[in-house]
Amino acid sequence: MPSFAEQTGQPCAACHVGAFGPQLKQVGRDFKLFGYSSTDGKTHFPPVAFMSQTSFTHTDAPQPGGAAPHFASNDNLSLDQLSVFYAGRITPQSGAFVQLTYDGVARAFNLDNADVR
Repeated sequence: MPSFAEQTGQPCAACHVGAFGPQLKQVGRDFKLFGYSSTDGKTHFPPVAFMSQTSFTHTDAPQPGGAAPHFASNDNLSLDQLSVFYAGRITPQSGAFVQLTYDGVARAFNLDNADVR
């Protein structure tokens, strides 16, 4: 996560093989095992990030009764997923990687990842 790189002052390649996950080097494994708490000693913004996936569907002919529940017969814009991440230090000895996702099609929230150490 970019917030981990900001928190430690290290590039992604310091922890990851090939600079992009998921495979970790020893430094990355230690960072995770010791609670995501390593820092460069500087003050940083809260380690929160967002990710969204959207789609637009247009068909040659309108779909009778709507394309799906809660959708129109054609030209549907959808928020497929909206995720919020917390990835960083909580206390000097603990940290977390947590992902909460809203599924805009199913209209449901899911806790995708939760690793608090």
